[in-house]
Amino acid sequence: MLEPTDTQMTMLTDTYTVFTSALNQAVDIGWQAEVSHATKLHYLVYYPVKAAHPTLVSDVVNQARVKAAETLRSAFALRKHPTRRVSQPRSAACPPRYNKNTYRVDWPARTVRLATTGGRQTLRFLVPAYVEKYTGLPTDTADLISKRGRGYLHLVVTLPTPWLSTRLKVF
Repeated sequence: MLEPTDTQMTMLTDTYTVFTSALNQAVDIGWQAEVSHATKLHYLVYYPVKAAHPTLVSDVVNQARVKAAETLRSAFALRKHPTRRVSQPRSAACPPRYNKNTYRVDWPARTVRLATTGGRQTLRFLVPAYVEKYTGLPTDTADLISKRGRGYLHLVVTLPTPWLSTRLKVF
């Protein structure tokens, strides 16, 4: 769970809202052009979405486009079924996704540095006891979740590859 100040919570809420708007704009453009391929969608949407949402950093705009491509692929696949009636996807609230360029976790200090619409912010966080064993591991992506007025960061970590014991048969 994140522990933001009131000002930081306002920035996180704004980031959430602007990210959702960016995603919806990317989905609108992709739906009209019938494009779900991530690279093709990038060429179509990056500049219009970035111009409409100047407070989002480029990597967060790209993450909105990635989520839009995932959404469009799913919708276009469902549309192929003759019994399904599929309308253009639209999100009321979509969690912003962060990549290695847009957030940094400091495990010992229990802080995370996030890109927000108000600039980069350092926030303290609590780690639940049941996931304590994963602290210190390398991080991949993260999603900013808002639930009941609280902010959560869903971190994806890389687990070490388990050593597989092998048995050699000696004849």
